[in-house]
Amino acid sequence: MLRPELIVPPIVEKLFASIDNTNEPHRFTSIMTCLTRITRQLVRQTPGYSQGQTYVLPLIMSVLPGIDLNDFKKTLVTLEFLNTTFMLITCVDCSSAVHIRNDLTEVIVYFGFDKKLLSLLSF
Repeated sequence: MLRPELIVPPIVEKLFASIDNTNEPHRFTSIMTCLTRITRQLVRQTPGYSQGQTYVLPLIMSVLPGIDLNDFKKTLVTLEFLNTTFMLITCVDCSSAVHIRNDLTEVIVYFGFDKKLLSLLSF
């Protein structure tokens, strides 16, 4: 069985390091391809690994510069990652829900209340 707590953090860390690296553009595309393949483990909340959801919003925001008209492959893998991610999650504005409901997960409360951003609810 895969252990996402060992796999996901190093890949995400490598992606953040490769975003602004102009010397190795192929590194970004290979890491994005890998990240796209493990997106389900990233957004799925399981008893063994629930921290993956906290990476989703920062990843979505940080890969947007990957949409580059001069680099077709980079754009393709970026859009593939975004497509895969948004197929697995439902985006809703639940910033006011923290005042109404008391059964929300920590991830929803964190993104919905503290950041006033879209909260991510995974299936």
